[in-house]
Amino acid sequence: MSSNAQVQMVYQIASLRDKVGLLLAYQCGLNPVDIEELNIEEMPIYDAEGKVQIIENQYFEVDRSKTGVLTQTCLSYELLHDIDLYLALPLLFNNYIGKMTINNHVILIV
Repeated sequence: MSSNAQVQMVYQIASLRDKVGLLLAYQCGLNPVDIEELNIEEMPIYDAEGKVQIIENQYFEVDRSKTGVLTQTCLSYELLHDIDLYLALPLLFNNYIGKMTINNHVILIV
């Protein structure tokens, strides 16, 4: 079992995608299979304009993949914020104007 401090350290260095997965697992109690099977478009996190509502403790329910048992939990402000940023990434990367490679790392110029 990880301590809160250990999870916070991992969160600080994780990629945005991994931050979302970490928070879904640690805060919501979902296992990797449940997370993999989530359909982000079907989550009740969007407002009437299709934007992610970033509010504290958004109610969420999901059927567990292995047992089919309904799990009820809350999505934290941090998780919703990270989901919003993660969903915006393709928009940013599709509109880049150039790229360059430094030390085997590709850097996009937006």
